[in-house]
Amino acid sequence: MARHFGADGQAFTGSGWRFRCPSCAGWDFGPTLPLATYIGVWLHGGRLPGGSLGGGACLDCTHITNPSPVDVLPV
Repeated sequence: MARHFGADGQAFTGSGWRFRCPSCAGWDFGPTLPLATYIGVWLHGGRLPGGSLGGGACLDCTHITNPSPVDVLPV
């Protein structure tokens, strides 16, 4: 999932998942949709959205990703 919206890395902390920005390497990068949306599509199949709706954004450097949409088969 993190690769889809453009994260350069991910880590799980006591407060939840954190994602690394591919531009500035900061940890204030995240998906533009709720993470639960990505998890639901990943587990049950469907289409991960593309463009800025399915991308990620950084609160530190304002970098935005625009991935292509991708179909996911149910796990």
